[in-house]
Amino acid sequence: MGYAGLVFPLLLLACTHTPHRTASVDTNPADSGLNGADSSGTDSSATDSSDGDTSASPAPVALWVWDDTIPGDDAATADLLAFSASHAVTTLFMTADPVGYGVDGAADRYASFVALAHANGLLVYAASGAPWFSVPCDAGLVGQDTCWTEGWNLYAACAASNVGFDGIMDDTEPASTPDGSFTTDYVERAGWEIAYLNGIRDRIGGLPLGVAIPSWYDTLAPFSVDASATSATLDVWTAETVDEVGVMAYRDTAAATLEQSATELTNGPIWIGMETGPDSEGADLTFADDGAAAVDAAMTAMNDSVGSDPNFVGFMVDSYQSWSTLR
Repeated sequence: MGYAGLVFPLLLLACTHTPHRTASVDTNPADSGLNGADSSGTDSSATDSSDGDTSASPAPVALWVWDDTIPGDDAATADLLAFSASHAVTTLFMTADPVGYGVDGAADRYASFVALAHANGLLVYAASGAPWFSVPCDAGLVGQDTCWTEGWNLYAACAASNVGFDGIMDDTEPASTPDGSFTTDYVERAGWEIAYLNGIRDRIGGLPLGVAIPSWYDTLAPFSVDASATSATLDVWTAETVDEVGVMAYRDTAAATLEQSATELTNGPIWIGMETGPDSEGADLTFADDGAAAVDAAMTAMNDSVGSDPNFVGFMVDSYQSWSTLR
């Protein structure tokens, strides 16, 4: 199957990315001045408190950015860097489809963007994803319009480019295919997802690989990805396949968010996800109606609770477009 005709539709989808979903499946089976920031986004000018303060140091923050017109736009880039500096953002999960699909001039404008981000202490991961990326090309599923080869080629192009990405962050979300096969053929679809992630790893050299997952993978039935007798839930297999997992633990309180990510925190390094955009599935899944102060307060509370856990990487906020408009 050829995919040349899919380039522009997929690019359009990338620019109109919908919020991550959090509903469960019914099945058994981060002004261009980061003052004193080092390459991890932490404040190198800070000194240890001598007044007995035992609160945790601020956690890293990763920010999803779904607007692929920002690279190459000086004003928009300056706005994003200023927002990142004022919100302690350390990492950008930047939509990278124009680079992945070889759009003319994209690599150069993204390379300039990444260089500016690096100069401001930010890491930049190439982000993309489409639900059908998680299935083989010969799967023949109802409504299937692409497959894992397109996803693999996209990330391979990002890794091989001169852009200077610091990692890959996948947002494929396989359960979002509209055919329902993730429910009806769960074990097969889950195995394909792990094979897809392994395929990305094989094509990106030494770049770190992350993936966003819903918080309910740990509720699905254990399965084996090979002929061995080993069985584990999809969250465990995912953690064993990638370097870091972004858990879409979307709730609007610190306690509920931590509850949603508790199991994944035992599996390996995770970003704890926070939604700031409207969510039609419920106001309790997002901070959209709670305001910017509530996001800050929840981060502080969660960091105080799990900040010392070696598996806690930081917070993952969806997204720049929504968080930047919260008041």
